[in-house]
Amino acid sequence: MVNASRSGSLSVRQTSAVIIIASSLFAILWGLAAPLFINPQQLETSALTVIIIATLAISWPLNHTHSRVFRHLFLSAIFTPLLASLYIFYPQIHPGFLALVALLYALTNKAVGNYRQGLIEATGNMLKANQRSQQIITTSQKIASLIEQTPLGFIEWNQQRQIISWNPAATTIFGYAKEEVLGRTTDFLFEQKKTFLQQQVENDLLLVWQRFLRHCGKHYQRRHGDYL
Repeated sequence: MVNASRSGSLSVRQTSAVIIIASSLFAILWGLAAPLFINPQQLETSALTVIIIATLAISWPLNHTHSRVFRHLFLSAIFTPLLASLYIFYPQIHPGFLALVALLYALTNKAVGNYRQGLIEATGNMLKANQRSQQIITTSQKIASLIEQTPLGFIEWNQQRQIISWNPAATTIFGYAKEEVLGRTTDFLFEQKKTFLQQQVENDLLLVWQRFLRHCGKHYQRRHGDYL
């Protein structure tokens, strides 16, 4: 507990110990409640005691954290004294009722086991999804770093032709800083006599084959009026 107080949280081992201790105390308490509160002279009180103990055993919030072995020990510590008390105090009780209590034990164990398995699978899926998300983030960061470092100009615009991305190479090619072009349309990059489609095709060719287009012709206007 010293380590827990220093770090502000419990370790996995400490958490498991707390769960086992709390569940064990709960099982012992309600296991003792059966012989204490089941009264052969008061059938209604005994029936209410059985219902309360069974309900508390089923609804114990830490049930899904128990391993299979400890879950059987936990439920046995509650239901065994309950069945024994009913058999001792009510020897004339119909065997079907005792079988019903045993069936309740089996159903509770099955339901908790299924819930635990589902929780484990859901947790595993969440961890896998988190790993995939981390991989996507890492890949996106690598792509962004590559775009920033590539010698080819990279310009990205939206459907309204507003520039949303502009790398350093584009600054070298066109002479405009990133802060100057973000949010502007691409019109200022092209000769107005050309159609947008022609200009877009020529721009793509320029970004990929810059040296070739320098040699073949000048179609793109730089900031100071000269053409590439």
